[in-house]
Amino acid sequence: MKSKSEFKEEYKEICDLAFSYAVSNMNENICEEPNIKNWTKENQTKFLSLVNEGFKKAQNEIINQIIFYQEKLAIAKIELKTSRKNRDKNLEKKIKSNIDLISYRLKLLSYIMDGIAWQLFGGQTFITKRFYIGETPKTLTNSNILHVKNVADKINEDPLQFALISDLTNFVQIGDLVIKRKNGVGICELKEGKINEELIEIKNKIYQSDISNEIINNTIKELDKKKLEQLQRMLKQDARMQDAIDVVNNEEGNDHKTGKEIKIISNESPTHYYHNEMLRTISGLSDKNWAYLVEDLSIIHLGAYKPDSYILSNIAIRAILDEQSKNYIIADYKEIINATSQPIFAKPLPPEIINEILFDDIRIIIGIDLTMFFKRFEEIFGIKTEFLSRKETKKLLEENKENAKNFFTIDNRSIKFVNPKNGNFVMLGGGIISKLLFDNYHPISIFEYINELLN
Repeated sequence: MKSKSEFKEEYKEICDLAFSYAVSNMNENICEEPNIKNWTKENQTKFLSLVNEGFKKAQNEIINQIIFYQEKLAIAKIELKTSRKNRDKNLEKKIKSNIDLISYRLKLLSYIMDGIAWQLFGGQTFITKRFYIGETPKTLTNSNILHVKNVADKINEDPLQFALISDLTNFVQIGDLVIKRKNGVGICELKEGKINEELIEIKNKIYQSDISNEIINNTIKELDKKKLEQLQRMLKQDARMQDAIDVVNNEEGNDHKTGKEIKIISNESPTHYYHNEMLRTISGLSDKNWAYLVEDLSIIHLGAYKPDSYILSNIAIRAILDEQSKNYIIADYKEIINATSQPIFAKPLPPEIINEILFDDIRIIIGIDLTMFFKRFEEIFGIKTEFLSRKETKKLLEENKENAKNFFTIDNRSIKFVNPKNGNFVMLGGGIISKLLFDNYHPISIFEYINELLN
């Protein structure tokens, strides 16, 4: 197993390929102009090709790293079974720790690919959520990775195209490849084997307008149960891909989970963040082991800690909020790698700080005082907060099973924001909480967004 320092160095090198390769290889004078639209067409094309080149180099490195660590994980799981069989508690504990370490490194590697995918989707967090369907990550050696990589390599011969391998990411779970071209984004599903070839031919017939329904029905009737189920899965995958692509390229389409029409609505107000407050908190570590800051509305509580003070990170903000609030949330900022939010690589944080957070060399704790959030919302915009009863909440969740996970609850009670002027309301969802915690929206921007919806 590679040491932490070795892995950190390799990780940094891959991040540089994925996120700064183009800037590093372009003329500095050109890069000083921040608006790429003001560049010459020649420089724009060169920059795009360098961005894609960095993506491709990073992807190839990550494939090798993920296969390496997945093989280590498989061995460790076998060793764990053996230790349990032999009732060796000390060895079992050691192997469990090793499994946790390997699993986290795999998560970190895929998180770089999440950062690349986020850029392919134009930095639209709402779009990235369209591609997550709750599946568990695949083991590359058990998938058709060689076939997928060969196809990706062929596409990637074009310097102005990039084919991202979906299985390398944490959240892209629709299609085998996400292909970025100048005119938009496409998804490709790859199938191997004679049965798949037969089913693809049938599927193509279904999509052809000049083939009669009678011919299609007769063809389908000849399929056995297993082939019919596979065909249905393929058709479902196609529908998911089309829905996702419609949202990416047109900012509207169907939700593949609910079947409802969706449209991305841009917030008319400029978005404010609390990145500066976060940076100020982290800078407090220059001469001490911990630092604490509360943003101006007294809603967001920030704590930064060096390893010597990690025991304090578990209790300090919690103790403060326990005294002043009935409802609050606390999160370790490192958990951003598990959220379908703006990746940490896109934050205005120095690269060394990003790596320190991801490798737990410094710890950032974020607390959200929801009681103060509700209070400020009413003070500033007159929007009231109402808690549904447990009975009302249960009914709400039963009636919205597809979206049940999206509702945020406290003590089994959901929450809605109500505009008393017109009676319009919106439910508090996990997306709003995620925007506060991991997208680092300043509360005022959340207020403005919800207020626009309610008016």
